[in-house]
Amino acid sequence: MNAPVNLLRVHGATPAWFAERHALAPGDAVAFSPAGALARRRFEQLLGAGVLRPAGEGRYWMDLAAWHRWSERRRRLHAAVAVAICLAAAAVLMLFYRG
Repeated sequence: MNAPVNLLRVHGATPAWFAERHALAPGDAVAFSPAGALARRRFEQLLGAGVLRPAGEGRYWMDLAAWHRWSERRRRLHAAVAVAICLAAAAVLMLFYRG
């Protein structure tokens, strides 16, 4: 099974690392140790969200369904923040409008 291209390109090294190794089921779990503070933070974030799941003995696998749900939540949150910023910018511009 091939991982979606946006998985590899958009969400950093940790999801791509698991997808490249096809660690997408408990039987395909691989040993993983984050290599740096940023990777550790992302790993812990994905582990807490249920995207990465432990399979015992330091081995983990990526739940694609959970990853898609997590990714969609993040996309919606980012869209809402972008809309709020645009509305705030429009309100500020309206304050300075001299028509």
